Amino acid sequence: MKKITFLFLFFALAGHTQYVKFQEATITLKNGKVLNGLARVERKLAVKQNNEKLKFEFDEVEKVDFSVFDKKSKTTENVLFKSVLVNDKYKLMGVIYSSDKIEIYGNLNFSRTGAQVGGFSSGVPTGHGPTYNGSLVSSYNEYYSLFKTTSKLDLIYSSYSMKKFKKMAKECFAGCEALVNKLDEKELKEADIKEIGLFYTQHCD
Repeated sequence: MKKITFLFLFFALAGHTQYVKFQEATITLKNGKVLNGLARVERKLAVKQNNEKLKFEFDEVEKVDFSVFDKKSKTTENVLFKSVLVNDKYKLMGVIYSSDKIEIYGNLNFSRTGAQVGGFSSGVPTGHGPTYNGSLVSSYNEYYSLFKTTSKLDLIYSSYSMKKFKKMAKECFAGCEALVNKLDEKELKEADIKEIGLFYTQHCD
């Protein structure tokens, strides 16, 4: 993951990444208003609509449905971002997996440089949004789980932690022995974050 994060930073600095581009999106605000236009995540959500640029605080946003074009398959994928409260601060994060038991979110966090989710810091261009390359997992360096039964949000893993993915994930899912065993045996790893959500749904209470 640290290698992936480094590569992302490299391409961002070089100006060759789609993360700095506006992309087609449908934005649903918490006041019920729905906007259609182009969007990207900066320090706020930036939206271009009818030649007007609007900005919204993350706590004003309910969700953003991005339409992301996959060049390889020549298809368009819908990628959902949600506004999630983390330690008294809202973040706009990608929904990796969702079921009636759990949601798993991915976040791109530059906390050590003082920026959140594509904010400007240390020369990194302002702007972030999803790109599709068959898997969005490589776009994130933090993962969170929202357990539906308790409405509890837990950090699954952060690449900025000194702990390895397996150790942090085991702590997060300590209540499910079957999943902990899968993590212990390395049958489920960071690259399998979506499958972790599916396993939890099928095998954990």
